[in-house]
Formats: sequence, structure tokens, C-alpha cells
Amino acid sequence: MFAKLHKNTRRVSKEFGQLLKNHHQTSMAIDGTLRRFNNGFIYISVYSSYLLHFDLNGTLKYNVNMVDRIELPDIQLTGQGSMSINSPMIYRKVNIIENNIYIFAAIQEEDGFNRYLDIYDLDTGSYKSSVRLEGMISDVEVDVDKYYMIDGEGNLRIYQF
Repeated sequence: MFAKLHKNTRRVSKEFGQLLKNHHQTSMAIDGTLRRFNNGFIYISVYSSYLLHFDLNGTLKYNVNMVDRIELPDIQLTGQGSMSINSPMIYRKVNIIENNIYIFAAIQEEDGFNRYLDIYDLDTGSYKSSVRLEGMISDVEVDVDKYYMIDGEGNLRIYQF
């Protein structure tokens, strides 16, 4: 998953880490977001509820099935080389502030797409809490004591925790 490049030659000097073992159906199923922070990397899956933490050497520190509990999706071949993915999950953004991981998630539920800001502990991956975000939200940015959102009409909203 990761590779270290030699600074002069830009050739791979070491490869390490693996996202989800024994899942070789297609790379589409493990699409995700990777965020670097001081002590490692955080990966979240776009189509499922996996949160993984690797140190800078590629050692897996934890692999957590997040609060939504959505497993890796099945990929369907739809003809002539096209693929379709069936998943109710779309994770959109990750922020790491102090010892918290903030994940902006849009989830297809019975009443439509709902948006949440889920909070996890950076050291352990344990779930802390969630905030349901009302209305059509296109983006979220988190700071120490507040979060900023852009709504469906292009307005910037600011909320205190």
C-alpha cells in the first residue's frame, strides 16, 4: 500500500502496509481517503465503514469497523467492462484535530441521504460521538472548538461544539 522513495532517484526503496487482506475482487471496493498526521496515516473506506491506522513504517495499529457497520460492497459487472457498486455509504472527508478523528459521512438511509460528523479517538480508533448535520451539506471543515459547513445553497455556516 505504501512505498518509500529514495529522495534522489525517486525509486521505491521499501513497500509496506496492506489495506484489507483477502479482498481482491477489485480496487474499486477499497476506494478511500488517506490522511497523513504526525505519527502515521489514517485510511477510511468510501463504500464501507473501515477506519485503519498505520504508523510511519506501515505497521497496522488498528482496523475498526465504524459505528455505521457497513461491510465491503459487492461489485457487479454491468456489461462491456462496466462495473456497478452497491453501497449505501459515501465517506467524504477526514479531519484530524488534536487526538480526534472527525469523519464527515453521507449515508443513504430510508428517508434519503443523511449527513453526520462522526468522532473517533486517534490513539485507539474507539467511537466517541456523532453530530447529525441538518440539510444539504456539501463540505465540512473542523477546528478545535467549531466546525464550518457549506450548505446546498453555497452558504458558509459556523457551529460551536
